Amino acid sequence: MGAIRLDTINAIASAAVFPAAFTLGCLWGVNGLAVSWVLAVPIVFMMSTPPMASIFGISTRDLLASAWAPLAAGVLMYGAVLSLRPILMGLGDPQRLGALCVAGAVVYVMAVFVLDRRVLTELRSLGAALK
Repeated sequence: MGAIRLDTINAIASAAVFPAAFTLGCLWGVNGLAVSWVLAVPIVFMMSTPPMASIFGISTRDLLASAWAPLAAGVLMYGAVLSLRPILMGLGDPQRLGALCVAGAVVYVMAVFVLDRRVLTELRSLGAALK
């Protein structure tokens, strides 16, 4: 789109926010690092989204509205994984991790399909284009 300046500004913002967040997060170990990621991504997203949306001629409101289904699916996936963890405690670590990953992926994909039917339409279009 020719917005080299904006792309550079977004890259600099990311290069400032993520390392700072990760450095602080590491003070509290792996959980702190995970929380720093969860906090840093929305910060960078909210900084870069409005100017990028205007370049593409999309309102920020429409762009954010399109993110509700994946966000809701992510929350459902988290709830499913959190609920399954105690049930799977009898498994070894690798088996438990595998089972939780598969369960989380299945819940996420099913939730996206149920919450936003456009995903299925877009996948069909992608499949047709790849033929």
